[in-house]
Amino acid sequence: NSKIIEQPGVQIIKSAFKERIITYRLSMEEMIVNVKNYFIKLEQKILRIFEDQLRKHTCIKINMELFGYYYNPSTDNHDVKSFNTPFKVICNSSAIKDLIEEFATVIDNKADEFAEKDSGWILLNFIHLEININKFNPLRASSFIELPPEIVRRQAVVNIRNNDDYCFAWSIMAALHTPTGVDFVTSSYPHYSTVLNTAGIDFPISLKDIKKFENQNNISINVYGLEKYYNKISKNEEYEVIGPLHFTNAKKNIHVNLLLINDDDGNLHYCYISDLSKLISKQLSKHNGRKYLCEGCLQYFDTEQKLQYHNSYDCDHVKINLPSKELLKDKCGNVAYENILKFINYQKQMEVPFVIYADFECILKPLNNNENVEDPNSSYTVKKFEHIPYSFAYYIKCSFDDAYSKFEKYRGLDSEKVFINSLEQDALNLYHTFLKTPKKMNTLTELEQTTHNNAKNCHICDKPLLGDKVANHCHITGNYRGPAHSLCNINYKIPNFIPVIMHTLADTLIDEQCKEIKKIFEDEEQFKLLRQKGVFPYIYIDSFEKLEETALPKKDQFFNSLTDEHITDEEYQRPLKVWDLFECENSFILEVTTENVYHDMNRNIHKFDTSNYVPNNMHNMSITQSVVGKFKDEYAGKPIVAFYGTGAKAYCVKTENGLIKKAKGFVESNFDRKGLFASDFRVMHELTPPRTLFLKKCIISGSISNSSSMPV
Repeated sequence: NSKIIEQPGVQIIKSAFKERIITYRLSMEEMIVNVKNYFIKLEQKILRIFEDQLRKHTCIKINMELFGYYYNPSTDNHDVKSFNTPFKVICNSSAIKDLIEEFATVIDNKADEFAEKDSGWILLNFIHLEININKFNPLRASSFIELPPEIVRRQAVVNIRNNDDYCFAWSIMAALHTPTGVDFVTSSYPHYSTVLNTAGIDFPISLKDIKKFENQNNISINVYGLEKYYNKISKNEEYEVIGPLHFTNAKKNIHVNLLLINDDDGNLHYCYISDLSKLISKQLSKHNGRKYLCEGCLQYFDTEQKLQYHNSYDCDHVKINLPSKELLKDKCGNVAYENILKFINYQKQMEVPFVIYADFECILKPLNNNENVEDPNSSYTVKKFEHIPYSFAYYIKCSFDDAYSKFEKYRGLDSEKVFINSLEQDALNLYHTFLKTPKKMNTLTELEQTTHNNAKNCHICDKPLLGDKVANHCHITGNYRGPAHSLCNINYKIPNFIPVIMHTLADTLIDEQCKEIKKIFEDEEQFKLLRQKGVFPYIYIDSFEKLEETALPKKDQFFNSLTDEHITDEEYQRPLKVWDLFECENSFILEVTTENVYHDMNRNIHKFDTSNYVPNNMHNMSITQSVVGKFKDEYAGKPIVAFYGTGAKAYCVKTENGLIKKAKGFVESNFDRKGLFASDFRVMHELTPPRTLFLKKCIISGSISNSSSMPV
């Protein structure tokens, strides 16, 4: 790259993995505001870069990003905007000049589209062009690789010892012809070029090109893979067949099954599967009878009729797409192999500025149901009530200043229309006041400037800062957040939506996590009553007038005709207590200031495994994944009140209704305190500040037992 670097206006700004992934920055002193003219001026430099990289890697993936300096006169703001292209693969035979022109057109269209959005931004000049280049290594198979001994012993695979890039073609030849000699040498078969049509197909062949080969040769092909796993019984590493990696669209008279194997360096090699059933019989069943195998999903059946039914109605022909070991750059500028999954959506960790929590209440108006069901054996729905909304309430929670938080309520039979209009108006006000125009960063204090200058790691991704440090700030308050990589700073954006959440929160509230709302109530009894699940006479409330009654409905008026059940005397005691404690004057649902409950929940939700929670959340992301290192606070819908563990996979939990879940081999007697050591009690009672354990994970090595009443 020395010759390229010697060119004026060309520099390497990022390089990794021995330059298998590299970023060039091209700039010029001339002021140009036309995209295509900018590319024309840089064309020779771009060509030299491409030619140099193709000499090294033969095949590369590239994209370009053009950066421009813009000015917005309406806000008196200056900012850098960029427009990029998708990645394209080029090889020595590619028309590079045509590709450069194509990239220029893509960027020009994006820049024009941005200008036409009436954004108010005016282009002053283009700053520089960045070219991202990755060595391209598609999923292709070539030179010979030995089969694992375990697979060899099954005598179901022919592994051709080729010394070229045509292991795929030689494996097809092994399937089509009887060998004249040893079955694993190429000389035992006719040369593939005399039998197969490989025109227009690059070798080593990739999985995506197999379909083209099938069409040209009237052959159907399935490709399977191998996966290594640890057998706990034999205590050895073993292999099982997976796939299909490629599944043919239609099975033809000539059908071939291939096995795609790899070595530790990521090299791939095709083999011919001479007997698929024999190859996978070990992983299917100990059943010694004949197995009828589905090649689409590798399930087996004991009769041919069952297999035919499965192929016709059940089999989804699940295809496995394998990620390659190609080096890629993510949106944060980090370099990683495609087959390694890493978290990069750091903006999802940002606390959203506003969240809206809303709820409705309805009158249940009885419906006359005189429909005759002609067929009592068929399923049908009986409509009993019409839900008529009569009130709503919503709370806007501001995360950065509670002065902007707002509680809104309304009661009336037009509550649906009022809700939409009111919510829309509040959302628009928030957008125009806080979100539409980003606020400039406030001047850093002396302490902030010192902290920024001395920082070594990005506060967003926590990775080292290597010469591209910028100051990240909140676009609403203007406050300095911390040092960041330039790409992390660009991606760390406030969401372009305001989440509205409508669901019950009572099940997620825990005593220790409700400190703020608890402050509202001087009477502990009031707080406990509000957190309990209440009863409501839904069927009885069939008109607006009944809500204005000045006495609590009688117990029999809480009857639920849908479930044909009355509430218990104990359940009726709660509304009686609420009516007296809060001095209710009518049957409208209690209006209680509960803003802080949302603040408590949001601040503390990360402390728990939320895999049993509903998927609604501030970022509209699924949170139904278990969290490694965090214990669930419930089992089968009941709170866990005791936990006993002697290791990562040796534990037992007990719920409040006595339900027990235990790991394999664990016995219920382990709940007896006899299993505890004196040192464990010392840890629980002496070394840890006293507090009541409630639905939290205990991280203490050795054996330990805790319950909701035991101080920890």
